[in-house]
Amino acid sequence: MDDFVSKPIHDCYHIYSDGTRILVLCDEDDDFILMMNLIAVVAYYCHLTVLALEVMSTHFHCILKGAPEGIVKFQKEIKRLIVRHFNRDGHPERVKNSIWIQADPIHDEEELRRKIIYVFRNCTDD
Repeated sequence: MDDFVSKPIHDCYHIYSDGTRILVLCDEDDDFILMMNLIAVVAYYCHLTVLALEVMSTHFHCILKGAPEGIVKFQKEIKRLIVRHFNRDGHPERVKNSIWIQADPIHDEEELRRKIIYVFRNCTDD
């Protein structure tokens, strides 16, 4: 008999961008550092905790913990700042169809563990 019960979670989300809509999100170390810092600062601004974060050349994944309204605010703000960065940096072509940010709720502890592993494994596919 399996006594394992995965406890429900109501405040964690898998946030990711669509890499097919971006020509290049990051191609140099400075770009990766900027994107990681941008995600961390926006999460803090939105009263969210970053549980996992990975930035690849065309997209990013993160696991955030916090209120649903903070997640919505994060999606809007990170999109706005990424587009602004590319426009100011002289590379508006990098965001060919704008940027799409998805937020999927995580329902229980087991799913949280799987999503964290997925986030960190994802960078090995890039």
